[in-house]
Amino acid sequence: NGNDVGMTLEDSVIATWNVNYDWLTMQVVYADVAASIDAYNKLGSGIAGVLGQTPAALSKDQQNLLTIDRDSASFTGIGFSVDWNNYLVASEYTQIAFQDAPIMDSRDAWYVMLGYRWNKLTFTFTYSNYEEEGNKDAQALLESVVVPTLSGIQAATSPGGPAEDAFTAFSMSEVLGGIDSAYYVDQDTKTLGVGVRYDFHSAASFNFEYLQSDTEYAFRGGDVLSIKPSLVRVGVDLVF
Repeated sequence: NGNDVGMTLEDSVIATWNVNYDWLTMQVVYADVAASIDAYNKLGSGIAGVLGQTPAALSKDQQNLLTIDRDSASFTGIGFSVDWNNYLVASEYTQIAFQDAPIMDSRDAWYVMLGYRWNKLTFTFTYSNYEEEGNKDAQALLESVVVPTLSGIQAATSPGGPAEDAFTAFSMSEVLGGIDSAYYVDQDTKTLGVGVRYDFHSAASFNFEYLQSDTEYAFRGGDVLSIKPSLVRVGVDLVF
């Protein structure tokens, strides 16, 4: 499958803590793992191999910034929920963090849900935030050394260039495109949601939810893409 990224997780440690007391539930989760991703290792090694033939050869530490080979990754989650009389409250915060990996420095997400139960209807309001930030050291290396060098090779080997070579020019174009999609993952998404659930049967409910998001993606060179997608979800839940 051409879409496989070949992720390997090793030496994992997971700890959880749960507390239930009447109307209150709390949970804490922490996990640590050594992660490897073949797609990044192949791309990073390929970049290092090309630059190794130029004066801009990368050091071992610089190569490590572009690969994910047994890099430490951690997951932290803290959440609680309240179901008191007719009132509902739930909130959760999660963070995924990599150490010295190009994919991201951290991925932070949290949400707050408020709800009210009235007869057979339950009304909910949800606000969530998702932030993903790329590794700034890796991005700085790409922008100061890698991209200028590869762009120079592409220009020199393009038609009319001093070292015209169609295959090399095409290969550099593909690598530069891979850099943009692999190493620039900065994202900030805020979402508002309102929902209604109607329990029309003891074992069935009708659900409606409307979501409105505001998302910004940051790319190489400072370009920013802003989108505001909306989503309507309708469904029926059945309990057998």
